[in-house]
Amino acid sequence: VGYETPFDSVMVPMLKNSDNLYAECVLMNTAATVLKKKHLSWSEAVAPEKELAQRLGFESGTYSIKDGSGLSNVDYISPKQMVRLLQYAYNKPKIYDRLYPALPVNGVDGTLKNRITGLDYVGRVHAKTGSLSVASTLAGYVQMRNGRMAAFCIMNQNYSGASSARNLQDALLSYIIDNVR
Repeated sequence: VGYETPFDSVMVPMLKNSDNLYAECVLMNTAATVLKKKHLSWSEAVAPEKELAQRLGFESGTYSIKDGSGLSNVDYISPKQMVRLLQYAYNKPKIYDRLYPALPVNGVDGTLKNRITGLDYVGRVHAKTGSLSVASTLAGYVQMRNGRMAAFCIMNQNYSGASSARNLQDALLSYIIDNVR
């Protein structure tokens, strides 16, 4: 008798707490399910993600997927491509309905608990943080004052101090919330 962990119970620690081990396991499990294989190499594990990237029109050589957590120094994707992935998820209720509530929420929980905490802003950003020694990223969904939602991705590279990158991201999102129609 096998034991399976419900996918939704993995999403919260993976996204809200930024648990990279969970991300690697989700990548492998998802690929094993899609490919109907029990044992996979890493190149096989990223094949479904690469196939999705091709379906979304990403040109070969403009992105690189080497793992599930994005921690490889050879992982890369453009902000435009990330937004396209978020829009794809938004238009697929089966994906979005699981993704959106599992993302950290500004001023509420996870890695965004202490970000954009002004009363008029709390709860308007559901997004995933990402950082390496020279890069800081925030990508997800933002709800503007008029109620409209938008996918976004902000990538900072070669900044002076992680807090300055986060402050810039927060300022940009506050501006979007207040001014984008």
